Amino acid sequence: MRKLHPPSGGSKARNEPSGRGLAAGHLAQPLLDIVISTRDYTGYTVALNLTVLYLERPSRFRLMETPQRSYRYALWWSLALTFMIELVTVVLRFGFEMESTRDTASTIGRLTFGIRIHHGYCGLVLMLVAYWLMSRYPRLARWGLIIGLALFLSDLIHHFLVLWPLTGSPHFDLTYPPL
Repeated sequence: MRKLHPPSGGSKARNEPSGRGLAAGHLAQPLLDIVISTRDYTGYTVALNLTVLYLERPSRFRLMETPQRSYRYALWWSLALTFMIELVTVVLRFGFEMESTRDTASTIGRLTFGIRIHHGYCGLVLMLVAYWLMSRYPRLARWGLIIGLALFLSDLIHHFLVLWPLTGSPHFDLTYPPL
């Protein structure tokens, strides 16, 4: 990393950076000389210095999203997926008159030993796995969190904001009825 020292007022007209410098004849050299010779190290000088360093080697400055932007991005995708998943479940429930308690008890109910597996449970498990993978696979983990949150929110919306007002019961059964 380049260290800058303010001019000491000696015989030097300008102060040179210590450590690794820019190659001679580089496009950014005149700008760097201006930045380095400035006695006033204000925010403008720092910003100009960072700009020059970015021009020198852009790969050092990967454009990362700010945490607020990343959270908004994840929340937007989660809400969009929640809407799409809920649309599919409403069409299956009211358009095709399917009920998971009635229509899947003989198949999935036997595989799960009578325990109802809501898609919200799958979303919670997916979010936990994504949190565990966050440091090693951040992009995969972010999408795992987005999809997991969408599944969880869709299940809550379906049972408590759609089914309960329309049918009078949330139909949030923990087990299948006996066959």
